[in-house]
Amino acid sequence: YEEAAKQYEKVLKMNSKSPGINTMLGNVYKHMREFSKAIECYEAAAKKNPKEAGVAYNLGVLYFEMGKNEEALRELERAKANRFLSGNVYILAGEIYSKLGKKKEAMEEFKKVTELGVADAEVHKALGFIYMEEGQVDEAIVEYKKALDKKGEDVSIYENIGNIYYKKINYTEAKAYFEKCIAKGRENGDIYYKMGNISMKESKPKDAIKYWKRSVELNPENEIVKKNLKLLEG
Repeated sequence: YEEAAKQYEKVLKMNSKSPGINTMLGNVYKHMREFSKAIECYEAAAKKNPKEAGVAYNLGVLYFEMGKNEEALRELERAKANRFLSGNVYILAGEIYSKLGKKKEAMEEFKKVTELGVADAEVHKALGFIYMEEGQVDEAIVEYKKALDKKGEDVSIYENIGNIYYKKINYTEAKAYFEKCIAKGRENGDIYYKMGNISMKESKPKDAIKYWKRSVELNPENEIVKKNLKLLEG
């Protein structure tokens, strides 16, 4: 890459009006992770051709990598305005809005990805999380299940769906998803605590004791579980 950068620098001196050379040099510096130099090249290309959407997207990516979220969003919006239709521009914008706590804006970006038909498991998972945070639990379940269809081994999604059903007092579904979590090796005190509670709802105190004991092993500081065990075991 260093040799390529030297060659493009020479070409640029001979033909300073071509935005394409600035872009190619920026690509080289981007691969070298010399982000400041890459940004300088891309910005020079953008001045020569403001409607080059790919350059705007690359600037957005680099600003994001450098933690400059507002600058990144500005460039991503410019990329979209110039018809950069790749789902990546909306995914990155959604990630930035999520990071900034702007859930509504993040949701709109991720929805656009689904409209383009290029949403992967992570996009559906992100949408599911936002819906869950906003209290739109039915929509959250739909998105989480879509994520599982694309990436069934993500155990955290099973737990999230289980928690939603638990809050909806649909203990049959909650239990099914918590059992999948345990079967896939995800163990934490909260899952076993809730499984114990469900067992009590099912009038299965022996199962409740088993689950609560495991919950205490994983989370010894949970006094509520300890109290439940003491009452149940006498």
